[in-house]
Formats: sequence, C-alpha cells, structure tokens
Amino acid sequence: MKGWRTFADWITRTTGTDGRDWAALLLSLLLAFSVWFIHNLGQVYISEVTVPVKAFCSLDGRAGSSSNTPEVTAICKASGFNHVRLGWYIRNHTRKLHLDASQLHRGEGELFYLTDRELQEISHSIFGESFVTDHFITDTLFFRFPEENCRKVPVEFVGDLSCKPQYTFSEGIVLDPDSVVVFGEPSVLDAIRSVRTESVIRMDVSKDLKGSVGIRPVKDVRLSVGSVRYRAKVQRCVELTQSYHLKVRNIPEGRELVVLPSEVKVSFICPFPLESDPREQAVFYVDYADFEASYRGRCMVRIDREPDGVLRWTSDPEMVECVVRE
Repeated sequence: MKGWRTFADWITRTTGTDGRDWAALLLSLLLAFSVWFIHNLGQVYISEVTVPVKAFCSLDGRAGSSSNTPEVTAICKASGFNHVRLGWYIRNHTRKLHLDASQLHRGEGELFYLTDRELQEISHSIFGESFVTDHFITDTLFFRFPEENCRKVPVEFVGDLSCKPQYTFSEGIVLDPDSVVVFGEPSVLDAIRSVRTESVIRMDVSKDLKGSVGIRPVKDVRLSVGSVRYRAKVQRCVELTQSYHLKVRNIPEGRELVVLPSEVKVSFICPFPLESDPREQAVFYVDYADFEASYRGRCMVRIDREPDGVLRWTSDPEMVECVVRE
C-alpha cells in the first residue's frame, strides 16, 4: 500500500491529476492485456513445428543410440500454450525416440530411416500428446547407427544372504540369464570379463528365494539386458561336527610331510530329518601335489568318499601348513 501511495503522489505532482485515478487506469490496462494474452494463448493455431530427435533402438551389432540428431518438421495444430511450451522445450532438449527394430528400414551402410508412414504412427512421441499433426514436411528421417563389437560375458551375483537357524541354501544362486551380451569398442570390451549385479541383501531366510536384480552399468558399454532373475532353494537342515586326523596322499617314497595342525574340526550340513550319520564314513587328507604347487607350503583340506546326504561341509581351518622332511 505504501508503494501505491508513493506512485499516486508522484502522478499527482507531475500531471496535476489525481494519482489514484492513473494507478487504477494502469492496473485496468494491465488486467485487460493479461486477459487478452491468455485468451490468445488458449486459441488453437496451425503452424510449422521443427523438433530435433535422437533415436534409441536395439539393433544387433549396432550402437544403442543414433550418432546424429536429425530434425523433424511438420504442420501441427495445438493451442498457443502448447506451441510456446514446445518451443521452450526444444531450445533446451532433444526429443528421445525409443523405437522398435521393426519400425526402422535399412539404408546403405550405417543408415536406417523412417518414412512418413512410421512418422505418423509416432507423431505423439515426437511432438507430444497435445499436438495434432496435419502432415509431415519431413517425408523421410535418416538415423545413423554405427557398428559395434560385442561379446558374451557371465553375470556375477553380488549379495549378502543368510538363513534362519536350522535352515540353509540347498544349492547356489541360479541366475536367468546367467550371461549377457556387451556392446562397445574393441579396446573397452577386451577388459571386461564379467558384469556384476546390484547388491541383494536378505537375512533370516526360511523359504525359497527368488526375485529380480539390476546389473551394474559399465562405462562406455551397452548391455543386452538391464536386469536378471535369481532364485535359490532353501530347506531345513541339521549341523553335525567332529574332529578328524588328516592323512597324507601321494607322498613320494623317502619323504615325510608334517601337517600343522594335524587335526581339523569338520562341520557337516545335512538335510532334516537326518537319515544317516555321515561322520563315521568321512575321511579327510592333504595331497602332496598341492604342497608342491603351493607357494608357501599351505594345502587345502580335502575329503575322500563324501557321505551321501551331505549338502556341504567346512573344515576349521580350511588350509593347513605343511613341511617336508627328507
């Protein structure tokens, strides 16, 4: 209010008239202009519209997006509001077209194209739902999809999974698909041996596990799929433990292999209910060939004649120190 009074006083001093009348007049003109402007923007107009587009498509042996950004021109009908909004959008963005391979026609070399028939079918994707296309001035739209090398690599599951007490995974995680095709430059693909999933965390699992998980993006590489399904079977179990003296296998004549420690504690995970006790049948040993192949004389604890009905077993420790005596 103070600002209006100051403005009105200034009008009175400079024109010799009542400033409040001038202020009311200007406010009326501003309101009338606003009504006129909004009314005109609400009218439907037919005009020529040009939109830059970039195509995305899964083509075998080709890049996932076009390397060029052609322009599409058409005569369109829409309100003034929508014409203004589209004009602002195309000054700051490029319209992304996600196409099916069946929509593209094959040209020469790296060129693929859309005819006016396909353009009519996807006109709403180009100009938006608010525009009605009268006809296209661009009768053929060309895209360039460069060739890409590809290779198939396995998918590695990443996760932290644990079961409730007396439950266990009866098999490892099964992925579907268990491998994907990666596309990119040869120098980039040579360094890729596998891809990894996003991390999956599941605690206190007591029933079969299944779900879907995304694959972590790889820089400068396109993947044939963005996610995989996973599953794992879970069942009731019982754990049995026993200590075993380690035997030595395949030792050359005239030599002796000292194993430290010579005794390990072994845990058996078996299905519930338990049909037979596996502890009496198992034999554990170290192999002299492992000692010769080792760098520091550490050998893996191995099992001979694994009993039936054992889901898995672990030894503590898993590896033992070995010293040879002539």
